[in-house]
Amino acid sequence: MAAALEKALAGAHVLITSGGVSMGDRDLVKPLLEAAGVVHFGRCNMKPGKPLTFAVVPRRGEQAQRNMPPLLVFGLPGNPVSSLVTFHLVVVPCLCKMAGWTNPHLRRVAVSLAQPLKLDPERPEYHRATLSWSHASGGGFVAHSTGGQISSRLLSARSAVALLELPAVAGVLPKGTTVSALLIHDLGAADGLADTAKITPQVPQLAAAAAPAAGGIPRIGVLTISDRASAGVYEDVSGPAIVVVLREYLATPCEFMTRVIPDEVPLIVSAIREFAAAGACLVCTTGGTGPAPRDVTPEAMAQACERMLPGFGEAMRAASLRDVPTAILSRQAAGTLGKTLVINIPGKPAAVRTCLDAVWPAVPYCIDLMNGPYLEGADGVVKVFRPKAK
Repeated sequence: MAAALEKALAGAHVLITSGGVSMGDRDLVKPLLEAAGVVHFGRCNMKPGKPLTFAVVPRRGEQAQRNMPPLLVFGLPGNPVSSLVTFHLVVVPCLCKMAGWTNPHLRRVAVSLAQPLKLDPERPEYHRATLSWSHASGGGFVAHSTGGQISSRLLSARSAVALLELPAVAGVLPKGTTVSALLIHDLGAADGLADTAKITPQVPQLAAAAAPAAGGIPRIGVLTISDRASAGVYEDVSGPAIVVVLREYLATPCEFMTRVIPDEVPLIVSAIREFAAAGACLVCTTGGTGPAPRDVTPEAMAQACERMLPGFGEAMRAASLRDVPTAILSRQAAGTLGKTLVINIPGKPAAVRTCLDAVWPAVPYCIDLMNGPYLEGADGVVKVFRPKAK
């Protein structure tokens, strides 16, 4: 490596390396650059590309006598995807500047998300995406994720033409959210488009919604908990199924609030509390009730609820057990938070009606006891039970 650096110092203006900049015992590029010049940065708060390194190495000997400018060294991560992303973000603008371009920066455009995207709460992310053009509402770019974004997945970079600039916050950006994207490929027809300013998308917060006025339309929250559905890997089916079933059950008009989040305890707890703060008398969650490592809905329920109602889970498991023997693996529960009843439904769409049929007769009366709105059941569906007045 020292010989390669000396060769670059003999005449190159820029040296680009890949690998050897992480924290392992064999990652020797940074120590070499520190000994030869000045390392301006060696870790970046970004995803991917955390080990990205930049150094300036002064010339020596004949090159120094000729007043050659110092050698610019970009130490890119060894992972191919991280190397590609950081090359576009840092190296390409530098080379364009050195070549005399008036505007050396990557072109930034506004795009609309084609699917929900989970955010990283720790680091800003440059999410690989393809773009299409939509003629709706005056026209605009629509961004389609290239799929799983782990740095070892080369297919996520193969077809990418843009890097979506996603903020470091917890949550999920819904489909249709406008974000900024940096173009890393020639789009041809996009040449006539002007650059846009960087867009900071807002993660929706249900807590900002006002609670319904006394006598207003009751609110019901439906929370889908799924890593893959929240990332847009597949469409949420269970959440809409819950809405369909509850509309059949209810004669009382209700407003439905829906949300899709990944299997993360803090996000689940926050979403349940936000639904309750928004005035929901009932919150139905779906997903995350099994024994798999990422099934954490019961743990979140224990934090979010004030009191647990174990009878709901027992009734739902008993009903499901008539269909599948694996129903005993489900850990769904129910609990209360203020005037809000929270019920866990398994993530299987087929289980939605089975479980709700089992517990719905007691749900409106439970909400009555918590001083919630009076919910009328629809005739001829699942009969609501209320004790006769004495």
